[in-house]
Amino acid sequence: FQPASFNGSVTNISVIEITDDTNLPRINYEGFSFDGSGNVVPDSGCGSWLFEPQSTNLITQSELFSDASWLKSDVSIIDNQTISPNGILSSDKLIEGSGNINHQLYRAITSVQSNNVYTLSLFAKKAERNVIQIGVGGTSFLEGSIYVNFDLTNGSIGNGNYLDAKIDMLQNDWYKCSVSFTTISTSNFNVTIQPKLTSSSSRNLAYQGDGTSGIYIWGAQLEEQSYATSYIPTEGSTVTRNQDVC
Repeated sequence: FQPASFNGSVTNISVIEITDDTNLPRINYEGFSFDGSGNVVPDSGCGSWLFEPQSTNLITQSELFSDASWLKSDVSIIDNQTISPNGILSSDKLIEGSGNINHQLYRAITSVQSNNVYTLSLFAKKAERNVIQIGVGGTSFLEGSIYVNFDLTNGSIGNGNYLDAKIDMLQNDWYKCSVSFTTISTSNFNVTIQPKLTSSSSRNLAYQGDGTSGIYIWGAQLEEQSYATSYIPTEGSTVTRNQDVC
């Protein structure tokens, strides 16, 4: 067989190393900017390796807050209202109703272990309201009913009842808010998310809503851990991330 002759030139040769390693570290892109497709903008931040323990997100719908598994008490959800921390138009807006009651988004959590520490985390961004209260309600807690108020303007923690709480500032006015608590029994409990007027609000404090004001939310996560790990998305079932190994 005589191949055909080649008339031309070859330029811009690149060499790419291909690896079949399975224990490659993940990179934490928090603090980076993203384009409209969710891709990291080069040189927009400083990445870091993630080495985390195995963890499971026990909330089965972490982003779709309009799903029926999230119950609404004088609140409504509008999907895909602003760019999420992952750079995609996928965060929802939690809007208060017009009643003079407690405005609440909540869902039940089952299969609870007794005498264990859990951490609830949520990404939140101010809109017309700038205080969000997250917590859990039920009889499964050494500390009683758990809650904490987060100020999404200055990144501060207000009133609350909890084992530990933390707020981390991200890009584009987003914050990652988390609260840790200890269970005392295997009773089910409710995860709760509520807009509030001030960071001094008590748990489940009622106020007169205007029917239009709200807060942007994204990425709810509940873990059997003493702190919040990196976000684990879910779409209808719990999801477990294996321990990182390098």
